[in-house]
Amino acid sequence: MIAKIGELLIIIFFAFFFVRGVVCEDASLHHRYSLRDADQAYTAGDYAKALDIYSKICHFEDSKGKSCFMAGYFYSQGIGVSRDIIKSLYFFEKSCEKGYLYGCLELGWIYGVGIKIRDEKYAKYLFEKLCKEGYEEGCKGLSKLKSYLIRENAEKIGNILLDLIPIKKGIKLIKSGIKIIENSK
Repeated sequence: MIAKIGELLIIIFFAFFFVRGVVCEDASLHHRYSLRDADQAYTAGDYAKALDIYSKICHFEDSKGKSCFMAGYFYSQGIGVSRDIIKSLYFFEKSCEKGYLYGCLELGWIYGVGIKIRDEKYAKYLFEKLCKEGYEEGCKGLSKLKSYLIRENAEKIGNILLDLIPIKKGIKLIKSGIKIIENSK
C-alpha cells in the first residue's frame, strides 16, 4: 500500500512539473513575441518569421484577432508559404471569433465565392452580421455577394440556353424541310 502511494506521488510530482513547464514555456513564448515583432518581420520581408510569430500569438486569449487574421492572410495569398485554403480558413475563423472584423469579412468572401469551399448561406450570415454591427464593408460584401450570385446564376441559365439553341435551330430546319417537301408535292 505504501509503495502504491509512493508511485502515485511520483506520478503526481512529474505531472505537476511537466504541466508547469509547458505552461511556463507558453507564457514565456507569449512574452517573447509580440504583434509588433511580427509586423516588423513582415515589413522587413522576413515572411517565414512573421508567419511563425503571427501563428503562435494567435492562440493566446488576449490576442485581439489581428495576428490570426495575418496568419490567415499569409496562407490565403501564399506569402512565404504555399497557398493553403484550409489553414487560411482556420486562422480567419479564429480571427472572426476574437471579434476582428476583417477576419469575418475574409471568411465571407471565401465562403461566398470560393472555388473549393462554398457556403453562400454562411457567407450571407457573416456579411449581415458585420452590416448590422455598423461595419460598412459588411454591407458592401452582402450587396456584392448578391450580385455575384445573380450573375453566376444568369451565366448558368445562359449556358443552358446556349446548349438548347442548336437543338431549336435543328428542329426549325427540319420543320422547314418538311414544309418544302410538302409544298413540292
